[in-house]
Amino acid sequence: MDISNQLKAKRKELNLTQQQVADKVFVTRQTISKWELGKSQPDLVSLKLLDNALNLSELEEKEKKTVKRSFYNESKTIVERSHFYTSIWSAILTHPIFIYSKSTV
Repeated sequence: MDISNQLKAKRKELNLTQQQVADKVFVTRQTISKWELGKSQPDLVSLKLLDNALNLSELEEKEKKTVKRSFYNESKTIVERSHFYTSIWSAILTHPIFIYSKSTV
């Protein structure tokens, strides 16, 4: 059983609404819905909060590793983009056209 089905089953087992779970995890109801539908996965912080709220300790290690790997890949992409844009701006700002120099008359 994948994480989305486990989340939904556990929530229903505890007779909680998506809004009640969202309030405990500090996300929107729509986010809980996306997790349950498998459209997205919780990040590590949200996964820990879900664990506390729903007692998800029995989540399979494979599922936890999948979420961690997904989070790692997203973080890596963000860092790579950040480095890319920093390099671009650095190149632009140090280009001779953009360097202000006083001309003597």
